[in-house]
Amino acid sequence: MQLSHLLMIEDDARLAVMVGEYLERSGYSFEHAAEGGEGLRRVQQRLPDLVILDLLLPGADGLELCRQLRALPGAAGRLLVGYPRLVRRLLRNLLENAKRHTASPSAEPVVCRIGTGDRQAGRMRWQVEVCDRGPGVPDAFKSRIFEPFFRLPGSSERDGGVGLGLARVRAIARRHGGEVTSRDRTGGGAVFEVSLQSVVA
Repeated sequence: MQLSHLLMIEDDARLAVMVGEYLERSGYSFEHAAEGGEGLRRVQQRLPDLVILDLLLPGADGLELCRQLRALPGAAGRLLVGYPRLVRRLLRNLLENAKRHTASPSAEPVVCRIGTGDRQAGRMRWQVEVCDRGPGVPDAFKSRIFEPFFRLPGSSERDGGVGLGLARVRAIARRHGGEVTSRDRTGGGAVFEVSLQSVVA
């Protein structure tokens, strides 16, 4: 199922702005709530296709907020509940990596897509795709790029990074019962696809 309207309940404003910019540029309607009460009100006013909830909001019990959101009609299957610092890191690493490897500032912008997959063990699965117009990843290295400290031949620390970003993405995806893969993007570039599963059933 392709999603169109997303709400992020997250107190890290910088992350919310970065994610929101990419999603809006990719055609999504994006809302941000900085605290739990505001997030709950927004869901009551307009039910989003997906709610990304930070369980460690300041001054709020994230699990109680999760229970309140699940109790709203139609909302139970729309929550992505994860380890907040890890999900933040995963999103940031994917978006910054795509931006770093996009060929030039005038190139087609980075695209981010979010959709749902089949339920497993009673938990909703989510897919996140980040697409760039960089040089792509040679077939021989499509699985190796997720190894710690691995960098493509010809790259250096001057290019940014030391080969840990995508390794962290894979570790975080696996912590959330998912995986990350890379494939070629039609017309050039790369697509990184991550599957995630809510940590709360």
